[in-house]
Amino acid sequence: NFRYKIHLDYTYNLDLKKEIDINVSFLENIISSFIEQSCLDLVKKEMKKGKINKLIEVSIFKHKKDIQLIVKNNGFEVKNIHTLFLSDSENKYIIEAKNLATMMNGEIEITAIEDEGMVYSCSFKV
Repeated sequence: NFRYKIHLDYTYNLDLKKEIDINVSFLENIISSFIEQSCLDLVKKEMKKGKINKLIEVSIFKHKKDIQLIVKNNGFEVKNIHTLFLSDSENKYIIEAKNLATMMNGEIEITAIEDEGMVYSCSFKV
């Protein structure tokens, strides 16, 4: 009986001087998986707190020879990061993103920020 307002905020800073060869569908699926996981983080924790307005920030940056995808939520959910890569129905989005990133020679990093939420990021060499 709860309704949630989850706002998505997109930021991208890609100043590409030349064309790069990267699988866009894999990138889209990684971002989608991080957003789905963030929604789960928000809804589970907020059932206890009662707040209904939440924010998910999606950022894409290019740093020298890397492209970095970052999805951050303010769900105040602090998880044991090491258990996120175990096979579990609650972790299926993270496992999917990790598998896609591995196929693209990318690295996934997950950070819990105390009283702020979770940050899911993925970096690729270009």
